[in-house]
Amino acid sequence: MSNWEKTFGKRELPTPPAWVNFFSPQQWQDFRQIVQRYLKNLGLPVRPENQGFVVLADYAGWTKDTRIGLSSLAQKCYAHPQSQWLAVITDHFEAMHKGFENEVLLQDEIDDFESVRDLLAIRLWALEPELREKLIYREDLQDVCSVLVFDLPTTIRSVSSDEAAAWGKSNEELFAIALENLRGRELRLTEHELDDGINVLAITGDDFLIGSQSLLLEHYPQCLGRFGTLVAVPNRHVVLCYPINEPIALEAWTSMLPVVEGMYLNGPGSISNQVFWYDNGTFTHLPHSQEQQSVRLSPPSTFLTTFQE
Repeated sequence: MSNWEKTFGKRELPTPPAWVNFFSPQQWQDFRQIVQRYLKNLGLPVRPENQGFVVLADYAGWTKDTRIGLSSLAQKCYAHPQSQWLAVITDHFEAMHKGFENEVLLQDEIDDFESVRDLLAIRLWALEPELREKLIYREDLQDVCSVLVFDLPTTIRSVSSDEAAAWGKSNEELFAIALENLRGRELRLTEHELDDGINVLAITGDDFLIGSQSLLLEHYPQCLGRFGTLVAVPNRHVVLCYPINEPIALEAWTSMLPVVEGMYLNGPGSISNQVFWYDNGTFTHLPHSQEQQSVRLSPPSTFLTTFQE
């Protein structure tokens, strides 16, 4: 024990903020120190912000005022032994830097729509309000933005409003093209048993845009039930579906919630910890709240009357 601890007691470490509440105080301190040390060794001038850093100057391909979010990186580190964190962090930032090279190639063709149309895709994103006015998005799932992006070889990059305006296409046209581009991706469709014998289907894959397959459920007949489908998109790598063919939707919803919450917290690329009802091309939010040791479901009346008919 140090002299400080003998005299004043062991120093309390700060509690991790909500966006990394899976870390212990010690893990949070270690994670911050490893990331800061890595960026310092790069010679990259940054300042801390709420959920990451802001780059302060142009440096070795990094652009001034670039925002470096750390939530997905923290989730990736948490999924690995701490002895591997530096390697995970190194791979993450090297991939980010390669994305700048993709950006340079993209800029040479960005004004020619036919050259970039096959790069268009949709990313589901809990988008910060201050970014919304700069991007092309719509809200298919409550509190989740379906954002128009470029799907580049080593990175995903959002399409700005100015870039899209130069193409002379409507947002509806752009989203239709982007959704068509999402078809045929490499993914897996598997069945999993939850509590009480409830079986759900999981669309999974390593692709960063797997979550966007939720917008293409009409192409997954196995996922569609007589009364619609319970759908959750906890992170970028999974879509959970429960086809409603029997009047046990409330039980299925209850069984899905802890699984969805766990996947949302663990990430990487957290999207939503909510469950939605998909029916006839529309997603309806199914609200719930935690009350002590139980969960309170607040289904809309349209949901109850439809699947109980």
